[in-house]
Amino acid sequence: MTDAVARIRRGIEAFHVGNGGFWYLADALCGGAVFPELILVGQRKGGPLVILEGHVRATAYLLRPECLPAALPVLIGYAPRMEK
Repeated sequence: MTDAVARIRRGIEAFHVGNGGFWYLADALCGGAVFPELILVGQRKGGPLVILEGHVRATAYLLRPECLPAALPVLIGYAPRMEK
């Protein structure tokens, strides 16, 4: 995710798709917008988590970390048989 943020900051586009949407959400965040929770999933409690839903919002958060809320609610699910 941090690689994507660095590329967006440099103006590099993935598959010739503009980065305006990421910046729009990041600016909205700084303007007080509240987004739905990210959905994270892992195999077990205490183990690594991956973003199942909310990649674009997570990218916006990382583009403007100074605007992150004090608490960022997320939904977490566990699936012991989940494979990477």
